[in-house]
Amino acid sequence: MPLKVIRFFQLYFACCTLVLWPQMLRAQTFPEPLSPRTASYNMDIYLDVENKQVQAKQTLVFTNPSADTIRNMRFHMYYNAWKNNKTDFYTEAARIPRTKSQDEIDDCIWSWVEVTKVIDEQGNDLSGQMQYVQPDDDNTNDHTVLDLQLSEPVMPFATYRLEMEWESQIPPLMIRTGYSKDYFFMVQWYPKLGVYEPAGSRFAKEGQWNCHQYHPITEYFGEFGVYDVSLNVPTDHVVGASGFLVEKEQVGERTIHRYLAEDVIDFAWTAHPGFDVVKAKWRHVDIRLLIRPEHRCNEHRFLESAKHTLDFLADYLEPYPYPSLTIVSPPFFGLNSGAMEYPTLITAPTLCNLPEGIKTTETLVIHELIHQYFMQMVASNEQEEPWLDEGFTSYFEAKILDKYY
Repeated sequence: MPLKVIRFFQLYFACCTLVLWPQMLRAQTFPEPLSPRTASYNMDIYLDVENKQVQAKQTLVFTNPSADTIRNMRFHMYYNAWKNNKTDFYTEAARIPRTKSQDEIDDCIWSWVEVTKVIDEQGNDLSGQMQYVQPDDDNTNDHTVLDLQLSEPVMPFATYRLEMEWESQIPPLMIRTGYSKDYFFMVQWYPKLGVYEPAGSRFAKEGQWNCHQYHPITEYFGEFGVYDVSLNVPTDHVVGASGFLVEKEQVGERTIHRYLAEDVIDFAWTAHPGFDVVKAKWRHVDIRLLIRPEHRCNEHRFLESAKHTLDFLADYLEPYPYPSLTIVSPPFFGLNSGAMEYPTLITAPTLCNLPEGIKTTETLVIHELIHQYFMQMVASNEQEEPWLDEGFTSYFEAKILDKYY
């Protein structure tokens, strides 16, 4: 396609996006977008704490980043990694006995996520046009990638809208995600669009979806976008999430927390009635530390190391651009969610019997906060090139520890 024609399409569809955008988002932080905003989500989430389930409505706005005509979309369905004992996640990790049948294993370990309805912007019901696919192997028991055939293709550089309804069974706290007692840590938890790679990008000889199955030794890859997420949870639960709180409304014994996160590649959240909230400030950034009362003896270690890291990265690389940072110190019974990074939200476990000279808490905060740059802002592919994010992060972790400790 001639370059002038491509530029025309880009300008035309950018104008269309500006017209449609206010219909999706009711608030905005950055006057100018910091990213392409290729895949954006508006979600209404209901957390059923008794049955450990989520019911959701989700609007996806996708902008075709290429001159290709796209006729299908692929979604990560991460919670299906624990749908049965024959998924790639289980068979590769050997985390449960593979000699036992599914019926022989306690039902409480299984989880799932299921899309129940899909409507495109023309009103076409696409619910019958979904199937699970296995782009990495022939394991038909693995349902971690969902392929959706479109009735109307996404034209070059066009913006396309889908209305979706879905529900999930939350797993007992597995690797990174799930629940433990009354603690919920929700990551890799929603139908997440893969990354469309036009011909010529990285290893793509032709346009293709980069949407791998969920393997236990890999992490993630996503598109930049805006997340406008309303979380309906019991009022006694303290909530933390990517982005910042826009508004909060109590309805009976439940409260709706609406969060906005702009120019990020994912969205994470937590809910737990046992958290204390400690607030701090670094330049323009509001810091919230969610921590159990028995761990508050170390709150200064969290906040000091976070500020040192933000200072160092601002001077050495670029100032942290977001207006918020949430640090989650999981309860002892939620340690499997510790030491992880998500856009504007990190987790770092601690213990009060750690001597001052043992900098475990500081090291975890520093390491996970550096991940806000590598890979969150750089958006490298953790599944195919994990050395990029972990390599740069480990390097800067050592530099910061050397300077301040």
